[in-house]
Order: sequence, then C-alpha cells, then structure tokens
Amino acid sequence: MGNKNKKRDLTKTKSLIEVSKADGSSIEVDDENDENECSYVNATFKADEVSHSDCFLSVFGKKGKNIGEFEDAKNITCLPRGRILISDYVNSRLQICSETSKTITVFSPQEINLPWATALTKENFIAVTLCQDRCVKILNLDGDVINSFGNDYFVRPTGLATDKNGNFIVCDSVTNKVSMFDNEGTFIRLLGNSDNKQECFNKPSYVCVSNTDEIIISDSGNHMVKIFDSSGKFVKSFGSFGKKYNQFKFPYGVATNKCGDIFVADHYNSRISMFTRDGVFVRHIVTSEHGLVHPQGLTISDDLHLFITHGHLKASEILVFKLTNDVEYAHNDVISYV
Repeated sequence: MGNKNKKRDLTKTKSLIEVSKADGSSIEVDDENDENECSYVNATFKADEVSHSDCFLSVFGKKGKNIGEFEDAKNITCLPRGRILISDYVNSRLQICSETSKTITVFSPQEINLPWATALTKENFIAVTLCQDRCVKILNLDGDVINSFGNDYFVRPTGLATDKNGNFIVCDSVTNKVSMFDNEGTFIRLLGNSDNKQECFNKPSYVCVSNTDEIIISDSGNHMVKIFDSSGKFVKSFGSFGKKYNQFKFPYGVATNKCGDIFVADHYNSRISMFTRDGVFVRHIVTSEHGLVHPQGLTISDDLHLFITHGHLKASEILVFKLTNDVEYAHNDVISYV
C-alpha cells in the first residue's frame, strides 16, 4: 500500500448548500464546519491500515439544530438517484441529502416525533419508526403521512427494514421483540422464540435485509447479531461481549453488500466490522484509530459507498467511505447475481 508512514489528513471544506424544504421553497446556507465542535477533527487514516484499497471520501455535518446539522443521527437509508436519508432523533426530523451533502430536503412535520430508523417501501415511500408516537408512519416524498401502524404493538420501535415482498420488520428495544408486518401494516408474526434462549432478544436496535432476504438483527443487549430466514425462522447468531475480532460492545447499525457480507457498527468498540454471511470475521473496515467514535447507523449503496453516523455522545457527523469490491477477492465462487 505504499509508504507505511504516510498519513491522510481529513480536512473540512467550506461549501454552499442549497436547501429545499417540503413546501418547495429553498434557501442557501453556509456549510463551513466549526472545527472546535467536530468530533472528527485531526483524525487520520494510516495508509497501511486502509487495506484492500478502501478509501475515505468525505465527512459532513456537525452538532446543532440548523439545516445540515444533527443532534443524534440514528440511521441512514439509501434513496434513488444517489441520495441518502438521515433520521435525526433529537431534532425530530429527517434530512435528505446527496452523497456529497450539497442538497438537503428537510422533513420536520408535527407527525415526526423522535424518529429512529427509516426504510423504503415497495412504492418508494418513506417508512419511519417513531419512538414517541410508538408506531411506524409512512410518508410520501412531500412529507405527507399516508399510513400509520403498530400503535397497539410497540413501546419503543427502533430498527426498521423492508423485504422484497414489501413486509416490514420492526425492532422494539423495550419489549425486546422483533415483529413482521405486511405492506398494509397488518401483523404477521414475531421473530424468535421466547422459550429458546438462543432466539431471545435483549434491546434489539437495528435490522437489515440481505439480497437473499435474510433478516439480520443487532441484538444489542446480548452483544450479538442474529440471522433469520425470510419466513422468520432462526438461522444462527454470532458474537459475544468483548473487544476481540468476533466480539461486540453493543452492536448498532447493520448492513449488507450484494454478496451478503454483513457490516456491523460496533458502538462502544468504535469500529465497523465486516463478516461473511455466515458470521465469520473478515476484517475491520474503520476503527477508533482512524477517528471513528461510537458509530450508530450505517448503510451501503449499490456502488459500495459506506455511510456511517458517529459522534462522542450522540451521532452528529456522517462519514462516507468507498469500499473495495470484495467480490474480486472473497467470492470467487460467485457466478452471477439475479
């Protein structure tokens, strides 16, 4: 990878952001970050530690209530046309921006209270878990609420994902349940078995669905990741409490690439770890040595951009990281994708 003593400085750049609100109006704001408030200041990437040609691309956001700022960025969802959707829990709003953070759409209607996670529906509407309202709401891209469900089921809905059939998978970190609903919001089943310790949850926080429709859940209180098939049947789990390669201290966000590899935001170990679809440790993508602090939400775009929310006490920054196409070295037995 070249000179091992070489370091790559991460610097903030001043830019002008065009902001469009849900009512169609737009304004321009100065996006120069105050370095004294930024948790990523003076962070460096060591060239010998950025393996497989992974590379840091950019960082944006800072703590605050203004447009382009975040008080607690819990989750990131990839949207069509290279945009990302960020849920800001404390500010009770959603922000849509491009991968370079230059255009932001703000959704902050009264109907959004303490949003945790978001997901796209089959109709490309936005589904969001709301902790205060104890439900999932569906919004169109104008910010209008078009459906709501789960009020009778949830106490604190957190992680949210959709499968290829349009079903919703929702975590509840208080009832310690993970539920599946159909695309109309009708309850289908619970995942796991309360009579089987291996399948019980303790503060499930995030969930994602792989290309093969496997359901991957960060079981934060048990410090492990659990995998279920598309019918909700338990497949396996991996991880335990600790700081070794195959251990976690409260795993948060989970994501997969097109090969089914699993990426986990290991919150208190301040690292993003990569595992095979079978839960075998592959490598750490980025760690505290690179400046990562308490990662929460993460997602991977189709073109292998890894987006991470992180911050000291609450996530206030978004990191953008370009991943190696791991198909080239780790999945030589793959013939094609359908």
